[in-house]
Amino acid sequence: AYYAAYYAVSALFAYRGMTFRRHSAVQAAVHRDLVNAGTWSQETGAVFSWLVSLRQTGDYGGETHVTLPEAQEAIRAAEMVVQAVRNTIPEPLPDRP
Repeated sequence: AYYAAYYAVSALFAYRGMTFRRHSAVQAAVHRDLVNAGTWSQETGAVFSWLVSLRQTGDYGGETHVTLPEAQEAIRAAEMVVQAVRNTIPEPLPDRP
């Protein structure tokens, strides 16, 4: 779920001519260039940050694991972020099949 959101956000920034080498830079740009600029809501920024945190747990959590309810919520969260990206790009994108 995180990577769906991450790649969607990365595509949005690429569309704007911005690329990043680190996941943390993408997260910072979400807040600096989208949330603080008023393009995205605080809630959408918080959802993206939560996905970043959950990815950290999943990848590096050691004894801590992502629970099934967290994974299910992550899918809904990623859908929210992807929809925010779709709404931000000035030209309409085709609906997903």
